[in-house]
Amino acid sequence: VDRTLSDIVDVVILPLRHTVYTINLWALRFAFPGSWDADEFWTGAPEAFRTVTEHLDFKDRDTRPLLGLVSDTLLEELRTEAARRRETPEASGGASFSRVLDARLLGIFTM
Repeated sequence: VDRTLSDIVDVVILPLRHTVYTINLWALRFAFPGSWDADEFWTGAPEAFRTVTEHLDFKDRDTRPLLGLVSDTLLEELRTEAARRRETPEASGGASFSRVLDARLLGIFTM
């Protein structure tokens, strides 16, 4: 995986960002009880990741399950990439995705 300087900086400052966003979410939970449950988030986020990644290869799958789960821009990029892979066999790169074995959540990146 190629990493840019921006990717490295994002990973380095992730703990700080996570702390700031967690404090914001705790304040939200205090102001509106029941609006944020950290335990549900930590349980649900890896499952959400698995659900989305199961549908990333569009060769033989429907894109409708991803509507509303990922941005329209990302969905269009994924459609374009899937079409390119179908048209040119060498574009697939020889790798295929089958399933997520483990997902470790490092923190809240953005809100």
